[in-house]
Amino acid sequence: MKQQSRSFKMVVLIALFLISLSAVTTVRAENGIPLQNPHERQGSASATANIATNIHAGPSTAFWIVGTVNRFETLPVLAISPDGAWWLVNGRSGQGWVVGTALTVTNGSSVGVQDPGAFITVTAS
Repeated sequence: MKQQSRSFKMVVLIALFLISLSAVTTVRAENGIPLQNPHERQGSASATANIATNIHAGPSTAFWIVGTVNRFETLPVLAISPDGAWWLVNGRSGQGWVVGTALTVTNGSSVGVQDPGAFITVTAS
C-alpha cells in the first residue's frame, strides 16, 4: 500500500512538471525582439487574402515558395518590406512574405518595417 501511494505521488509530480513545461513562453525573433501572438493584442495587424496566392521566403517572387494562403484566409501580419510592396505574415507553415496586391491589410500601420537584408537573383544564361 505504501508503494502504491509513493508511485501515485511520483506520477502526480511528473504530471505537474510536464504541465509546467508546456506553459506559455516568450519567443524571440532573430533580432531579439519578443514575438507575441497577434491574436492576443488588440489592434494587431492582420491580412485577408483577396486571391489564393503563394507565401515566399523573401519579399520577391524570386524567393522560393514556403507556403500558400487561400482566398479569404486571414493571417497575422508581422512586418512590411522597406518598399511597402510585401507583407511578412505568419502562415500555416511558418513565416513568409506575401505581395501586398493580393491582400487586404487591417491595422497595417501597427507593424514595423523589416529589411530582409541584401539578396541576389541568379538567372540562367
